[in-house]
Amino acid sequence: VQTCALPILMYLTPYVMALSAASFIYIALADLSPELHKKTNLDHNLRQILFIVLGVGVIFLTLKLHH
Repeated sequence: VQTCALPILMYLTPYVMALSAASFIYIALADLSPELHKKTNLDHNLRQILFIVLGVGVIFLTLKLHH
C-alpha cells in the first residue's frame, strides 16, 4: 500500500543520508585531529564550513550524474 508521503520520503532519503554521513565524518575527523580545535579564527572556521559544503555538493553532483 503506497501512501502519499512515500514518494517524498524515497526522494529525500539519499540527501538526508548524505548529510548525516558528512556530519559523522566531520565529527570523527575533528575529534581525531586535535589541531583543528587549536585554531579558532574566523578564516579557519569559514574554510572548514566551505569544505563541508563542497563535500555535500560533490555527493549531490555524484548522485545527480549517476542516475
